[in-house]
Amino acid sequence: MSKTVSVNVVEARQLNGININPTVEVKIADKTQKTDTKLSTSNPYYDHFFMFDFFLPKEALLDEVIRIKVSSSTPDR
Repeated sequence: MSKTVSVNVVEARQLNGININPTVEVKIADKTQKTDTKLSTSNPYYDHFFMFDFFLPKEALLDEVIRIKVSSSTPDR
């Protein structure tokens, strides 16, 4: 039986950098999903809903870490 983990990325505020193009990456176990890249903003709004399906025992899934990474396609200035 599968189990689903849901993550809703709403927004980021006051990210460091000028004219950055931020994206958010969410990783659980060996599964990774990304938001669209927002152009030239340090306050991106996403409202993106991710669903991760797993075929793991409940106990194993509860041991997994949710990793959230915000990055930009341009270097910080």
